[in-house]
Amino acid sequence: MPKRTSDDLPEEIREAKGNLEAEKGGYSRLIALYRELRQQLRRENDRDLAADIEKKLIYYLVEYGPYRKTIYRKDEKEAIDALKQALHFEDHLPLAHYRLGLLYLRRGRFTEAGSHFSKAVEVQGRAKRFPLNERQLYYAHLYLITSELHVLYDVHEKMNVLSVPGKYEPFSSSDMDRLYEKLQATESYLSNRAFLKITKENEEFLSKGEAEDALSRKELGTGHLYFGDETIEIGFDGHTEEISRDYGKILYYLLQFSREEPLDAGVMAELAGEEGVVRPTTFRQRVSRLSRKLEELGLTEALTMEHGICTFTAAVPFIIVHRADEQIY
Repeated sequence: MPKRTSDDLPEEIREAKGNLEAEKGGYSRLIALYRELRQQLRRENDRDLAADIEKKLIYYLVEYGPYRKTIYRKDEKEAIDALKQALHFEDHLPLAHYRLGLLYLRRGRFTEAGSHFSKAVEVQGRAKRFPLNERQLYYAHLYLITSELHVLYDVHEKMNVLSVPGKYEPFSSSDMDRLYEKLQATESYLSNRAFLKITKENEEFLSKGEAEDALSRKELGTGHLYFGDETIEIGFDGHTEEISRDYGKILYYLLQFSREEPLDAGVMAELAGEEGVVRPTTFRQRVSRLSRKLEELGLTEALTMEHGICTFTAAVPFIIVHRADEQIY
């Protein structure tokens, strides 16, 4: 088989993007193709174009790395690996450090978690890509405090078992009790505000259990869009279906903003991390696929498509639930 060149790979990338929903290689193949194209351009000494491709590679590693095994389900190990790869290319990525900190925090690796939350805060002011929004920056500080309190508490416990003559005790038992109370209070605050529930009327912070309870009470005539820890789910009248992150972001935009600013090819390109606008045929194809998914749930004629713009027009109330420490759009 003849070796592929930098002229061959862009077409393969377009085909891979078109096949994402069919899972013919999914994001794993797309990321591999961008990596190969970057390397090929560097070999050809086209540094400027290689740098542009590297930016796209970083985007897919940060946004879609967790979905390399399957586009419908996150994998923590894949997420950690992808974020580390992205930071290898560019270290000033607040969101990548933030997400990596969260993954390490959930695994009880508090020193590494604290290091990444600290880095996220440090590079926020000078980062050109993937900045944190205001809520994430606030949470990054709280997660940093939580991580460091865990480290401090663990170190103190380890020091207690050492038998060193004249040993200095930087903290008394009462000091540590107060610190532990602060740690528990901070973790309780974060746990109780882990998810954000959005309806037409208001926004409400919920614990994970409260979020799952809210979604379990499936009211007839009400739809839901749920960005869970592992999957993204749409539901209506007792029927549910998992969707990809791309379609989750598109539906989120349609529900939240399309009545004021309809979805067009330019907005869809922004949602998908593409430059300029997506092709008209690609735009229509994606809207058509999402419309069919909604119809399978019983939401017929939910999307209106006119003159190259798409609007959610169904008179159906929707509940959106996502992690409060994440941004969808």
